[in-house]
Order: sequence, then C-alpha cells, then structure tokens
Amino acid sequence: MLGVALTLLGLVAAAPTPGLERFHPNGSPTFCLSAIDGGYSSVDGCGMGLQSFELAGKQLRQTSGGYNMCVFPEREASGARITGAVCKDEHSHWAPGPRKGTIAWKGFWCLDNAWGKLSDGNSVEIWRCSEYDNSNQVWTRTPAPADGWM
Repeated sequence: MLGVALTLLGLVAAAPTPGLERFHPNGSPTFCLSAIDGGYSSVDGCGMGLQSFELAGKQLRQTSGGYNMCVFPEREASGARITGAVCKDEHSHWAPGPRKGTIAWKGFWCLDNAWGKLSDGNSVEIWRCSEYDNSNQVWTRTPAPADGWM
C-alpha cells in the first residue's frame, strides 16, 4: 500500500504545470531553450533547470525555480543574442510568429537557434523572420514538468 501511495505521489509531482512550456528547437525532444538571469539564452539538453517558459502578455517569461525573468534580444538586429532580466514593460513584444512554430519579437524578428545546431550551449538569437521554412526558427512547445527541472 505504501508503494502505491509513493508511486501516486511521484506521478503528481511530475505532472505538468499549467501555462508553463518547454521550447524545443526544430522539434527536437531532447534539447530545450534555457535562460539564465543576466546571461545569454542557449539551447541545452532538456532536464536542466530554468527551461520552463510562459508566452503570455507578449512576454516570454522564465518562471521556474522562483524566477520571474523575461528573455529578450540585446538589440534589434539579425544575430542579436537573447538575454534575460527581471520582466519590464519594454520586454513585452513577443507573439506567435508569421510561420507555424515561430515566435516573433515585434512581429518580424524570430527566435532563432543559431546555425541550427543541436548541442549544449548553442546560442539563441533573433533573426529576420524567414518567408520560407527556416528550421532554425521553428520551436515546438511541450508542457513543462511541475518542478521545472525534469
């Protein structure tokens, strides 16, 4: 009986947190967008902390681990890296992009997995949204685990 109760508790702990999602570059189930307060965002293997996001109110917020951080480009130009800081009104420019699976800053700068590399620490940047299918700009969203770490 105790084993069943522990199993059920484990299932409850692993349940997704409503509204929080993981962002996977080009549909890769093993890599996720990661963010660090004051640092640059990157693509890393899923299962690390700080990989749960919410796209709401035109902000891309990182809220796991007690954070309330927004990610945004360091400037508005192709190749500008994505950084993070405490959310402010000026960080409110994200929305679904012009093509399926894209996320755009101010409508035409798309979140981009630099060079399309699926490797730990790869840069995430903005790039002019492609009018063609650019797999570097496609992000698959999946529910994030409850603790934001798995």
